[in-house]
Amino acid sequence: MGSVTLRTNFGRTTDGPNNANTNACKADCSKQACGDGFVGPGEGCDDGNQSNADACTNVCKPATCGDGFVQAGEQCDLGLLNSNSGLCTLACKNAVCGDGFTQPGEQCDDANMNNNDACTNTCKNAACGDGFVQPGEQCDDGNASNTDGCTNACKPATCGDGFVQPGIGETCDDANNIPNDGCNPGCGTSCKAVNGLNWCYNPTACGQPCDAVCAHFGLTPLADKNAWFLAQDTEPEC
Repeated sequence: MGSVTLRTNFGRTTDGPNNANTNACKADCSKQACGDGFVGPGEGCDDGNQSNADACTNVCKPATCGDGFVQAGEQCDLGLLNSNSGLCTLACKNAVCGDGFTQPGEQCDDANMNNNDACTNTCKNAACGDGFVQPGEQCDDGNASNTDGCTNACKPATCGDGFVQPGIGETCDDANNIPNDGCNPGCGTSCKAVNGLNWCYNPTACGQPCDAVCAHFGLTPLADKNAWFLAQDTEPEC
C-alpha cells in the first residue's frame, strides 16, 4: 500500500517511513531546500549557507571554474564568458602576456619571456627597432635613426650605406666607394696621419688639386707631390 502524504497549515509534509534528511521530505517533516544543510534530491552539495565563494554555491552545486563565481584558487570567473582569448581564461586565470594565449591588446603570445625570438616579452611581434636583436638582425638600438651605430634596417653603420654617421667618423656617405665623386671611398675617414698632418686619399689629391679635396673634408692639404707619394704606403698613388 502506497504512502500517504499529509499536509498541515504549518508547511510540513510527511512521507511516512520514507522521511529522511536526504529525501524530499526530511525527518522533521519539512521540505528539502537548498541551504538547509542536507544534500537532498537534485543537489550536488549543501553547506547550509548562501555563499558563492566557498566549495558549494548558493544553488547547491559544487564550485567549479566557469560557474560565474570567484572561489579560492581562482583569479577570475566570468561564467560562460570565460575564454582563452578573453580577459578571463578557461582556467579562471586573468589574461596576461606570457600565458600562451593571444588576448586583446596582444599581437602574439609564445608563453615565454625571451626577447630574441619572434614574439617579445611584451607580446608584440618582433620587429626592427624594438630594441632586441632577433634572427636576421645584426643590431637593434631601439630607434629609427640612421646616423648612429645601427641603421633603421638593423644593420651596423658602415661607409657606403648612404647615411652619414658622425659617430664612426664619417663626414660624407654617397652610398658608393667610387672616388672623384665628391665623397672619397672612406666616407671622409680614409686619412693618414703623417708627420702631424692629416692626408686625404683621393686619386686627384696630389699637388694643387689636393687643396680643394682636402678642404672639402676639413683636412690639411699638401702641395708637395714627393711628400704625398711617400705617404701612399697602402693606397694607390696619384
